[in-house]
Amino acid sequence: AAMESDISIAKMERDTNPSWINVVTTWYQTDVHSTTIRPLPDKTPSDKSIIHVFGKARELGMHLTLSTQLDVESGYQYGAWRGEIGFRNNEEWDKWFESYERYILHYAEIAEKHNVELFNIGTELAMTTMQRPDKWESLIDKVRTVYSGRITYTANWHEEYKEITFWNKLDYAGIA
Repeated sequence: AAMESDISIAKMERDTNPSWINVVTTWYQTDVHSTTIRPLPDKTPSDKSIIHVFGKARELGMHLTLSTQLDVESGYQYGAWRGEIGFRNNEEWDKWFESYERYILHYAEIAEKHNVELFNIGTELAMTTMQRPDKWESLIDKVRTVYSGRITYTANWHEEYKEITFWNKLDYAGIA
């Protein structure tokens, strides 16, 4: 995998000469009501491979963004989308946010240790951001205790971006 990423980064550098690279790490949950978030060994890049990419990008003078993305294993073929992740009661919401917080803080610590300039704490988790903004504010506060760089969140372009109440706690707003 390291050789493949080295080739990709070198080709990208040669063809486009970017000043930034966005490294994405995706974790998964079984369906939109699952409260457990986890990496999948055959799909989620290892920490070692992510750190390797950071090093190669730095060698080429690139700045770094580390983006987290959560996908639903049942996926689009069954009509499931990460923006629909939601729960019936507070206990389920709390369990999901505990799992999500472990995921995000793990990568925030890696981002800090490797001087990543921008850390994306989530992508298009519409129901969670609109229904539990207080949990997101708490997560942002916790990320700031372990990560000193800039923080962003990427909202969905349709409705979510208009409903987010915690933009002011972030350094940048992202829209996908």
